[in-house]
Amino acid sequence: MLHSGHAAPITQSKPFREIQAAFPHIARSIALFWGHTELVPYLRTLQGTADDRYKSLVYPLDILSAFGYLEALHSQLFPHLTPNERDYWDTY
Repeated sequence: MLHSGHAAPITQSKPFREIQAAFPHIARSIALFWGHTELVPYLRTLQGTADDRYKSLVYPLDILSAFGYLEALHSQLFPHLTPNERDYWDTY
């Protein structure tokens, strides 16, 4: 049983269940961090940088897609918890 107060609805989503089936330890961390400032940086670390992704894909594309979906959903639901990182293109 997960103990994060905000985790219950997310654990029922298809992307979360896909991650849970393939990487249960990552799913536990996502459920724990859901609704907290730590989630987005954690998911971004798992997804790697653009350079990292092309060197070697550590995770299958469907799992990377699930990470991205959960990051976007979390940012939409909890905009105040999403790090304010400027995009490279915003500097010009």
